[in-house]
Amino acid sequence: MSTLMNHKSLQFHLESGDYFGTLATTLDLLRQDLFTNEEGKSFLEQKVKELEYLQNKYKINKK
Repeated sequence: MSTLMNHKSLQFHLESGDYFGTLATTLDLLRQDLFTNEEGKSFLEQKVKELEYLQNKYKINKK
């Protein structure tokens, strides 16, 4: 995927307010598919929870 497509996708998620939710979902899929040890799972589970909290409580504003 080109950098331009990545930026367009990122911009879409930012404008629709679901950036953190999308990132949390992506990390959760990685946790399910790639990590088999408990330390890796625990780390990603915590990051998913943090991102879900941010998604529910905050909105990104362009500087």
